This record gives sequence, structure tokens and C-alpha cells, in this order.
Amino acid sequence: MDFDPKDLDSKIDWAAVSTNKVKWVKGKDQWIYWKECSGLTVYESNSEGKVHDKLTGQVKLQPGIDLYFVGGKVKEG
Repeated sequence: MDFDPKDLDSKIDWAAVSTNKVKWVKGKDQWIYWKECSGLTVYESNSEGKVHDKLTGQVKLQPGIDLYFVGGKVKEG
């Protein structure tokens, strides 16, 4: 499994998404969108987390990968 985020689609509507303090997202083969986060840690298959530098982006999150966001906005869809 690889965590391979893409650039954020500019058409995503953020109007109803409140600012995040912290958010934990478990991979369930769903799309995750985030912007302007101050931190992102990726956990793959129960391993120790790795800090990731893509603080705005999107990814189809596969089972076995969990994400921990700090700040910014996060949307599942």
C-alpha cells in the first residue's frame, strides 16, 4: 500500500466544512479531501506514523492506511 496524494480539486465545496482541530480518518476505500492543514501524519498497516508534507490535497484512502490531520479543513466524500 502506498499513500500517494494528489493536488486538491479546486471545485470542492468547502462552505459547509468547519475548521478542524484534529481529525483521525481510517481508510475504507473512500475519497478524502483536505486543505490548509498544519500537520498530517500517515499510518500504514499499524506502523509508526510518518509526517507528510502535503498539507492540501486529496487521496482515495485504502484500507490499512489511517490519517491524522491537525488544523485546516477535512472532508470525506
